[in-house]
Amino acid sequence: MDHTHTLTEEQLFCLEGCRSYSQYHRMRSNFENDTCLFCNLDTEINIVLWEDHLVQAWPVPDAFMRKELAHHSIIIPKRHIRYLPELTEEEALSMYRARIFLAGFFGLTGGIVATRFGEMHLNAGSVPHLHENIMMPNGTGEVRVPVFKDPADRGVNQARAAAFALRYESGEKP
Repeated sequence: MDHTHTLTEEQLFCLEGCRSYSQYHRMRSNFENDTCLFCNLDTEINIVLWEDHLVQAWPVPDAFMRKELAHHSIIIPKRHIRYLPELTEEEALSMYRARIFLAGFFGLTGGIVATRFGEMHLNAGSVPHLHENIMMPNGTGEVRVPVFKDPADRGVNQARAAAFALRYESGEKP
């Protein structure tokens, strides 16, 4: 399989966050096709529970859930944007409505809403599309939501991504 697409530094950074080969494969394929993972949502694995004409929201599939979380959902504007000033008031209101729906639907009794926007290295993100993460811990261990990844701690993630890259470039399918 020929992979002539040159990944940007930001795309390589995003791929470091992949915790499984299937996630890496999906993200890299989207990068190579110049498509956004969220704009091109895989509805086979992501079940959209709330949407209107501006926003959609879904729970993170179990395969991608951190073991310390009882719940994790994603909310995105449907329009591909990355920076907060690009978000319209109407989109912000729709995102608020999605948060309220998800909190009630899942009976969330606590947790955090974290918005990732802008440059990926400044928000520890993996998908360059403004989005909100709603997370509720399950009480089994500490949950940290990074905003900036310490370069000294990136080695493990870079090694994992390099191993995934070898599999991807050899043509392995998940």
